[in-house]
Amino acid sequence: MDLAGYRLSDRAGRTYVFPSVVLRPGYALTLLGGPGRDQRDPGGPIRLYWDAGRPVWNNRGDTAFLHAPDGRLIDRFDARPRRAPPGRGRP
Repeated sequence: MDLAGYRLSDRAGRTYVFPSVVLRPGYALTLLGGPGRDQRDPGGPIRLYWDAGRPVWNNRGDTAFLHAPDGRLIDRFDARPRRAPPGRGRP
């Protein structure tokens, strides 16, 4: 599946537009928020870099939205903060 034009965004509206990259069945893609050089090995891992310039995801919880090129919402993921185990939290 070619992801060209798909968009991933957070609740604040920060948006990453996927370049033309083919994601084959059974393979994974990693999107990193910082700067770097995209790796698009068709037979191996795919790593893309957002180069957002600042953190994208909110540590207190956030929502990721995936939209198709035509604007349809494909999926969403609600991320909630993890609680520290007893005795490891802040005082």
